[in-house]
Formats: sequence, structure tokens, C-alpha cells
Amino acid sequence: MLKIPPRFKQILNKDPKMAGVVMQTMADFGEILEENKLYFFEEYTDHGIRHIQSVLDFSEVLIQEKTWSILRKTPQTVGIYMLAVILHDLGMHITCEGLHALIQGRNDGIRIKSLDNKTWKELWEKYLDEARRFGDKEKTNIIGNKNWNFRTVDLDNKEKLPEPEDRKLIGEFVRRYHPRLAHEFAINGFPAIAENIPFATGLKEELRDICGLIARSHGMEIRDTFDVLEDKFDEGWIRPYNIEVVFLMVVLRIADYCQIDASRVSAISLRLKNFRSPISRTEHYKHEDTPYTQKSPKDPETLLFYCRPRNSLIFIKLKDLFQSLQQELDRSWAILGEIYGKEQGKWSPCIKYRRVRSNIDTPSKFYKNVNYVPERINFAISSDFSKLLIKPLYGNSPTY
Repeated sequence: MLKIPPRFKQILNKDPKMAGVVMQTMADFGEILEENKLYFFEEYTDHGIRHIQSVLDFSEVLIQEKTWSILRKTPQTVGIYMLAVILHDLGMHITCEGLHALIQGRNDGIRIKSLDNKTWKELWEKYLDEARRFGDKEKTNIIGNKNWNFRTVDLDNKEKLPEPEDRKLIGEFVRRYHPRLAHEFAINGFPAIAENIPFATGLKEELRDICGLIARSHGMEIRDTFDVLEDKFDEGWIRPYNIEVVFLMVVLRIADYCQIDASRVSAISLRLKNFRSPISRTEHYKHEDTPYTQKSPKDPETLLFYCRPRNSLIFIKLKDLFQSLQQELDRSWAILGEIYGKEQGKWSPCIKYRRVRSNIDTPSKFYKNVNYVPERINFAISSDFSKLLIKPLYGNSPTY
């Protein structure tokens, strides 16, 4: 069962109504998250209740100490954030019946037109057209089989989807659009067989919409949400209902991104699984090879990741991941400065960390301890090389 982190709980208890909504939602949707069946994602890392709990717990760590004085005055902000965390990966738990209901138009009436110009049916048909043209790389990464041949997928009944390859094809579609699913679930509930399961019962729709947009923001550029907020709340868009919306988007984004360590994978099940997708295998290894995270004893604004990459591929993938996380931190701090920096005389909400470092930042230290070269090594081919191959065969005629 999901637990409210202590500091969040202390603030949330100041608003009994919001606390009741949060606790009831945690109980209702905790069951969905706890099952963690992920019918379409059998090779994925954890996106269930443990992941949600980890994001909540790390969010508490991530918030700068002085920012808590702001949050204590607005317990509704804490409640909205917790609901957004529950929502953010909920789309990964959708069933065949639920997805079929969306494609048949169940949510068309609540489509957020400022963000979504296509219905679910139009998106699905567009995706299938793309899938027909998958090359070897897409087939290998998504399906796990470069010899896979496209076939029409019937979503009417789960029993008609016996092949794991069908589920992976559908799973890629869900993965791409799970941020949008989170937004729609907030407004219209989680799609079940006959009807939707309401989300955050007792909370007005405008507040559920804010929850959904915060959840959705983890899969899009945060700045792309500003126009949506301004259309809805005019000059008060930065702080609708006194909720620090942009700050919460930053916290969710970074807290979710930092869930890199081994707690998201099971070492036992990892050895029992036969991964067909090289991307899924690599994702699991990246997590398993990062045993723990801690704050730097030298710099309180630096987060340290300790890694033991098993081979050069995982070494490079982790280096790229930490570089990407640093870029997210840089963008997030820039956004916080843009939004709150003009408010003179008022303390702005901030996150604790500005930098990420790891024990693999200096590759030379690894030469003594690993049996591979911890460096990125690529072959480069000059653009003139193709000319040397083509000219002897075809001359200078462009018709070929």
C-alpha cells in the first residue's frame, strides 16, 4: 500500500478534505498499481507501486528546505502533487479492454484540443500505418524480432492477442502516449470494461485537470504547458488556486528521472527473463548496475550515483543517462528562474540539487578494475568515401 511521506503528511493533514481525497485515491488506485501486471510491458522495469512510492519519497528529499515554508501554507499543493505522481505512469497499466474503449471514442468528449489534435482512433490508425513500415532496427528494438511481419491487431478481446509480439506492438503505442493517458485519466477516470473508474473523487474537475497536466508534463517540454495554463487561468496561470504548478512539474520530472538504481529491477527475475528487446535488456542492466544513490558529502547541491557497469555498452549508456539528467536539471533551474525569478521580496520554490556526478565520470579510474575499455569508441567514415565507391561503377551521372 502507498504511504504518504512524513513531511507531505504533516502538511496534508492541515486540509482534511484534500487529505481524504488523496488517501481514498491512494487506496483505490494503489490496487491497480500493486498488481503491476503491465500486460503490454512484460520486459519493462518496474512502473508499479514501488516506483510510485520511490518517486514520492525522493520528491520529499528533492525539495529544498526553505521551500517547505511555502508548501506549509498551501496543503492543497501537496495533495495535487501526490495525485499527479499516482497518475504519471498509470497509463502503462491500461488493459486491452480499456485501450479498446478509448479507440472506440469513450474519451473523445474530453480531448484536450489545445494539446491533442487527433482522437485515439486517429492516433492508433496513424501508428499502425507507421508499424507497417518498421525497418529491422524498429522491429528489433520494439518487437524483439527483426523478421517480424506486420499483421492487423484486434483489440476487441484480450484472448485474441495470444502472441507476445502483438502486445509489444501495442505497448509501444501506449508508451508513446502514456503522458496523455495520465491527463485524461485525471479528468475522466481510468477506463475499465463497462465504465471508467473515477479518479480523485470529490475533487473539482479544474483541479483534476491541473493534476493531469502536471502528470503529463513528465513526457513533454515543461514550457509547452505554459500556453495551456495561460488559456485556462489568464494572468494567474503561474499559481492557479495558489498551487505552485510549474514547481511541481519540475519536482515530478526530476524525481522520476532519478529512479535509476537497482530497486526498480529484481535480480532474480532478471535472470529468469529472456529479453528479446535489446533496449529492455539494456534498461534492466543500467538499473541493476547502479546499486545506490546518495548526496555528495562535499557539495550539498550534488547528487552522486554509484555504478558498476558490467560492460562497455552499459558504461556508455549510463554516461549518456547522467548527461541527459544533468541537462534536465539545467533546464529545470532555468525554468524556475524564468517563472519565479521576477518575484522580488518573495522566496521562490526550489529543488535541492543542481548537479549530478557518478563514479564513472573519470574513465581512467576504471582501467584497474574492469576488463573492458571504459571509453566511447566510434568509427567515422568520410562523406567522400561513398563517392570513391560509386564513381567507378556509375560515373558522374546523377540518374543512378
